[in-house]
Amino acid sequence: MLETIHSTTVIGLTRDGRTVIGSDGQVTVGAAVMNSADVVLAGNTFEGSRSAATGVGLIFKDADRLTIRENRIVGNRVGLEFDNAPATPDGWVRLHGNLIAFNDVGFSLMSTAAITATENALVENLRAVQSRGLVRADANRWTVAGRITVPVPAGSLPTMPTGRQWRKLKP
Repeated sequence: MLETIHSTTVIGLTRDGRTVIGSDGQVTVGAAVMNSADVVLAGNTFEGSRSAATGVGLIFKDADRLTIRENRIVGNRVGLEFDNAPATPDGWVRLHGNLIAFNDVGFSLMSTAAITATENALVENLRAVQSRGLVRADANRWTVAGRITVPVPAGSLPTMPTGRQWRKLKP
């Protein structure tokens, strides 16, 4: 069964271990988190959102205090899209230990995005990061304490493990 997770105006959402897999462009969005705060997405798979209309694994719009960790975002038209996230000056968005692979675009950042992404593996995306609008260079952080999100060269990872085993891989 195809599934789309929608979170609109939610405080304190946690999603662990869900799998959203599209087929032939049937899933337009794996998960849409909008007008929300205190959201944790961990250990999920968002794969195959290829719709020409949207085709995004994860969309975050007008959302605060987001933790996105240890997910597989694979084979989508756009892996992750951020628009006005965080939505407030004291809000934050943290991505850690995710596999973002084989998407046309890994990250799509609107001019209102301000994320911190560390120790994520960007593997063979056609474009790692796409800026949409006038994105401030200092708004997004790709390292914390020397830990960086890095593109991984083709062929440097073994065959994709299943479940949570992939997080043990080091680029």
